[in-house]
Amino acid sequence: MNGIELYTFHRPDNAQRQPIATWIMKPFYTTKEVGKGTGLGLSLSLSIAKRHGGDLKLDSNSLHTKFDLYIPEEQAAS
Repeated sequence: MNGIELYTFHRPDNAQRQPIATWIMKPFYTTKEVGKGTGLGLSLSLSIAKRHGGDLKLDSNSLHTKFDLYIPEEQAAS
Protein backbone atom coordinates (compact mmCIF):
# COMPACT_ATOMS: atom_id res chain seq x y z
CA MET A 1 0.00 0.00 0.00
CA ASN A 2 1.36 3.38 -0.98
CA GLY A 3 1.07 6.10 1.71
CA ILE A 4 1.65 9.82 1.76
CA GLU A 5 4.25 11.56 3.89
CA LEU A 6 3.40 15.06 5.13
CA TYR A 7 6.05 17.69 5.77
CA THR A 8 4.98 21.02 7.26
CA PHE A 9 6.89 24.27 6.93
CA HIS A 10 5.81 27.37 8.79
CA ARG A 11 7.09 30.82 9.42
CA PRO A 12 6.04 32.60 12.61
CA ASP A 13 4.50 35.81 11.29
CA ASN A 14 1.12 37.42 10.94
CA ALA A 15 0.12 35.31 7.93
CA GLN A 16 -1.02 37.31 4.93
CA ARG A 17 -4.41 36.17 3.70
CA GLN A 18 -6.45 36.90 0.59
CA PRO A 19 -5.78 37.99 -2.11
CA ILE A 20 -2.22 36.63 -1.83
CA ALA A 21 -3.44 33.07 -1.22
CA THR A 22 -4.97 32.99 -4.71
CA TRP A 23 -1.71 34.06 -6.39
CA ILE A 24 1.07 32.76 -4.17
CA MET A 25 1.78 29.60 -6.22
CA LYS A 26 1.82 31.40 -9.58
CA PRO A 27 5.17 31.83 -11.37
CA PHE A 28 6.81 35.23 -10.87
CA TYR A 29 4.52 36.27 -8.01
CA THR A 30 6.49 37.83 -5.18
CA THR A 31 5.86 40.05 -2.18
CA LYS A 32 9.47 41.24 -2.29
CA GLU A 33 10.52 44.57 -3.70
CA VAL A 34 11.74 44.79 -7.29
CA GLY A 35 15.13 43.17 -7.77
CA LYS A 36 14.96 41.15 -4.54
CA GLY A 37 13.40 37.92 -5.83
CA THR A 38 12.08 36.18 -8.91
CA GLY A 39 8.90 34.69 -7.47
CA LEU A 40 9.73 31.22 -8.74
CA GLY A 41 10.39 29.34 -5.49
CA LEU A 42 6.87 28.21 -4.63
CA SER A 43 5.80 27.55 -8.21
CA LEU A 44 8.89 25.40 -8.80
CA SER A 45 8.36 23.57 -5.51
CA LEU A 46 4.73 22.89 -6.44
CA SER A 47 5.77 21.63 -9.89
CA ILE A 48 8.38 19.26 -8.42
CA ALA A 49 5.92 17.93 -5.82
CA LYS A 50 3.27 17.28 -8.50
CA ARG A 51 5.77 15.52 -10.79
CA HIS A 52 6.39 13.08 -7.94
CA GLY A 53 2.68 12.51 -7.34
CA GLY A 54 2.48 14.88 -4.38
CA ASP A 55 1.23 18.38 -3.67
CA LEU A 56 2.14 21.64 -1.93
CA LYS A 57 -0.63 23.59 -0.25
CA LEU A 58 -0.89 26.84 1.67
CA ASP A 59 -2.72 26.27 4.96
CA SER A 60 -5.10 29.22 4.97
CA ASN A 61 -6.38 28.28 8.45
CA SER A 62 -2.99 28.71 10.12
CA LEU A 63 -2.23 31.75 12.27
CA HIS A 64 1.17 31.89 10.57
CA THR A 65 2.35 31.31 7.01
CA LYS A 66 2.27 27.52 6.73
CA PHE A 67 2.77 25.16 3.81
CA ASP A 68 2.02 21.43 3.76
CA LEU A 69 4.13 19.32 1.39
CA TYR A 70 2.63 15.94 0.52
CA ILE A 71 5.01 13.35 -0.96
CA PRO A 72 4.02 9.75 -1.76
CA GLU A 73 6.10 7.09 -0.06
CA GLU A 74 8.44 5.32 -2.45
CA GLN A 75 7.16 1.97 -3.60
CA ALA A 76 9.49 -0.96 -3.01
CA ALA A 77 10.79 -2.63 -6.16
CA SER A 78 9.23 -6.05 -6.69
